Parts: sequence; C-alpha cells; structure tokens
Amino acid sequence: MHLFLDANKLLAFYGLPKAQLAELEKLVELVKDGTVTLYLPDQVVAEVRRNRGKVLSQLRKVLSDARILVPLPESSDQFAEREALRTAQKEAHKRHSDLVQAFDAAAEGRTLAADTLIEQLFAACEHIDTAELVGRARERHDRGQPPGKGSHIGDEINWEALLATAPAGADMHIVADDGDYFSQLDKERIHESLHAEWKEKKEASLRAYRDLASLTGEHFPEIALASD
Repeated sequence: MHLFLDANKLLAFYGLPKAQLAELEKLVELVKDGTVTLYLPDQVVAEVRRNRGKVLSQLRKVLSDARILVPLPESSDQFAEREALRTAQKEAHKRHSDLVQAFDAAAEGRTLAADTLIEQLFAACEHIDTAELVGRARERHDRGQPPGKGSHIGDEINWEALLATAPAGADMHIVADDGDYFSQLDKERIHESLHAEWKEKKEASLRAYRDLASLTGEHFPEIALASD
C-alpha cells in the first residue's frame, strides 16, 4: 500500500490514549517490513515539529484546568466523614499537580508516548526532499489548483512530492483532515481534479480518508483504532 498521512493526522497522535498508540505501533511494523510505503515529505516533518508545541499547549490547558470539586452543604459539618473527604480532596489536588508536572517533564524531554511513535514512523520512512518542488507548488497555488488554502503553500508541496516520488501504477491512499483534499460534492471522497490528475499521471487510483480508523478498518483490521 502507498500511504500519505497529513501532518494534522500525525499531530493527533498526541491526543490518543496509550492503548490506541500501542495499536499504531502495528502500523510502524507494516512500514518497516514494506507492506506499507509511507511517503514523508520534509514539509510534513517541518509542520509536525512546528506545531507540536501548540498541540501540547492545548492538551496541557485541558489537563491543568481540570478541577476536583465536591460541593457540600454546610449542614454536613456535623459528620466526621466530611473532614475525611476534605483530606482526600487535598490529596487529589496534589496528585493532579503531580500529573501536570509529569506531563510538562515528558513534553520538555520529548518522551511522550506519541513522540516515540512519531519518531519511529519518521525513521521507517524515506524522507522526500521538497526543495526543488517549491516552484511547482507555487505555480499550482497561483493557478488555484487543489490541494491548498490561504496564502501559504503547504499542501501543494506535499502533493507535488507525491507526484514526483510515487511510481507509476501506485494506488495512493491519503489520510487528511483538510477539506481541500476532498470533493465539494461528497465530503468523504477525494477531490475530483486530484483523482483525475493522479489517474492521468500515474495510471492508478487515489483514495482519501478522514481518519486512520477508516483506512485501517478497511485494509488492516488487525489494527483496532477508534474513530477520531
């Protein structure tokens, strides 16, 4: 299988629980043994590195803003159990503080489980140097050809990298959140012009998925992922 993961899908690993990350380790093995060819333009690597802090900041805020509160009526002060509950609540607050500190340390040391998984994936792939593709991507952007949005080029670079690297006859599978990869008529299908371009240049098919669970459920059911 020929596969491309958008940077946002890799960054989403940081929000997954341990069990889901363990399932994704099976994807690493599929890349290592050649069952899956994962295309990794350096543009994707740069996006992941650049936006990691933003994603972790959002996750940390949710974690640190969590509150452990047990509202009690004033009349409950006649019971000894109330004081025992207050003591337990203080201990819970301390444990919460310890948890936030552990998260901070792992984020700073790049030792989060998602960090390890992403680095394993990066190591298993052949990186695509996109320096010579920027001109093509800029021309694509100026002509209004998908994928792409806004004033900067990013998706255009990744698309040109796939066109330049994938061999003829390669059926490509794209997992992305960005709407510019998808049809305006059917939000679950690849954009018609992208499909036509791939078919013309590669003589192969092109599929798009909104999340990894959709891909693995169809092609690798041994990887048990929950839907995004």
